[in-house]
Parts: sequence; C-alpha cells; structure tokens
Amino acid sequence: MKPVSAPPWSHRAVSASLSVNGHDMAYIEVGKGQPLVCVHGTLGDFRVWCPLMGPLSLRHRVISLSLRHYFPEH
Repeated sequence: MKPVSAPPWSHRAVSASLSVNGHDMAYIEVGKGQPLVCVHGTLGDFRVWCPLMGPLSLRHRVISLSLRHYFPEH
C-alpha cells in the first residue's frame, strides 16, 4: 500500500487555536483574500474540509474550525 502524503497545500497551512468564551477552538487556515469559514457536521472535525482547502485557497482565505468536543479536543 502506498503511504498517504500530506496535501500539497499543507505546508502553507497554519494550525492554531483561539479561545472562545473560555474554551479553545482549533482551526486550520490557508490562503489569502476574502475569508471563507468551513464548519463541519456532527460526524467530523476540521479535517473533513482538507480535500477542498487547496482549491478553495486559490481565491479565498479558508478557515476550517473544529467545534467544541471534537478533534483535537480530548
């Protein structure tokens, strides 16, 4: 089986967290331009948007966040 490599845009992505009402919210940010915020559904986290972040980041500043109680929160 071929090893899975990181997405080509991942070396430009910034992973961070922001304190919101006393709780840390993790997010990934990549690109420049108008902000586009991606929010996952009940069975995911910020990683579900990874396949689309590269193409979307060509025209936007893409911010994908993880809601409380989702990865990477324990």
